[in-house]
Amino acid sequence: MHSVMPVTPPAAVVDMCDVVLRREGWRSYLSALLVRAPRYGVMFAPASLR
Repeated sequence: MHSVMPVTPPAAVVDMCDVVLRREGWRSYLSALLVRAPRYGVMFAPASLR
């Protein structure tokens, strides 16, 4: 087993989403995303929200 350590990317990372969804659509989309990539919010959230 290995541990996952936070990393600082060597350059800025831009994450974009081009879908337009209603509130329930966003809930489903983000719920599925967090199942597949549980550290997504930690990596891309503004420092003020961590």
